[in-house]
Amino acid sequence: MSLKDFRTECLDTALDFLWSQWSAMGVPGSPAWRERRIIDPEALLLFTCTMGRYDARLFNAMLRWLLQHERWVNVQRLKNMLKTEGFQAGPVLGAVAASLQEPTSASKWRRLAQDRKAVEEEAEPLFFLRDGKPMPRMQHPDPVFAKRGFLCEPVELEPDAQLFNPEEPQNLLLKLRALFGVNSRCEVVAYLLGREQAGVSDVTDATYYFRRTVYNTLREITLSGLLGLREQAGQHTYGLSLERWMAFLAPGAPAPEWVNWAPLFAALERIWSTLDDPDAWEMSRLSLSAELRALMNKVRPKLERVGSISRFVSLDSARRGEDYVDLALQDIRTLLGILQAPRP
Repeated sequence: MSLKDFRTECLDTALDFLWSQWSAMGVPGSPAWRERRIIDPEALLLFTCTMGRYDARLFNAMLRWLLQHERWVNVQRLKNMLKTEGFQAGPVLGAVAASLQEPTSASKWRRLAQDRKAVEEEAEPLFFLRDGKPMPRMQHPDPVFAKRGFLCEPVELEPDAQLFNPEEPQNLLLKLRALFGVNSRCEVVAYLLGREQAGVSDVTDATYYFRRTVYNTLREITLSGLLGLREQAGQHTYGLSLERWMAFLAPGAPAPEWVNWAPLFAALERIWSTLDDPDAWEMSRLSLSAELRALMNKVRPKLERVGSISRFVSLDSARRGEDYVDLALQDIRTLLGILQAPRP
């Protein structure tokens, strides 16, 4: 298979996954997968700002969902995630925030939009065709996106999204936000549900809050009697009573599964930038092998933070010469298989 054909396979997989996740949160247009893996709205938004540029219908469906349900998005956590993982979606995210601040009068989006400079004179097409070619220029582009450097048809933000289903395990974070408010308690509880014990550093790395915020949250939840504190060798670890929490959140259902989506999405975004490069399509296998080896070495630290699902990826950079191409593509396909693998 050529790298260009492999790129198409990757794009189809990523877009199918994104449609499923957004549909699970209430976006119409595609059936949602029923699964236990918890959706991370902030990570999903960042990944869609990159991959959604290859599906205008998906991108605009995301905008309409945000118009109706922006109150469920934690913008500070979104900014922390963007910076920590080095997502390339920042400029597009700034345009999205600018498109939301006026109709919603939401100061949190206004601040995010102000973090990104307007670059109207360097505007580029927002959307691409499936083959990677930019969408044709239009005579009257959307003024908000154009001011932020992206050309697209005027965005119609007619609300059509439904409210998320709180009984679906993958909507646990949204359910907790509706219950507790949009704050660190939601991610801390969701993360701990699948673990016997975890330390402050573990929770901090997975939830994208400041360490002090996580520490204070853990100490406060401990006072409720629903979070246990254990001290061993001078280290504090925390654990939830799974039965008591699940009896409250989802009686008779298995515990939802936390996945560190953000580092996985950031790794896939970086991989995509190589697969989508026409220069890479024309490389010799030996040159492509060197390119892919460097790429996979860069994303390795992120994949190691995804969790147990990353164990299926070999990341064997010891394979010599052009033979490494096949191994690298196999690893990338395995990563995409993670997106395709709902577990009810």
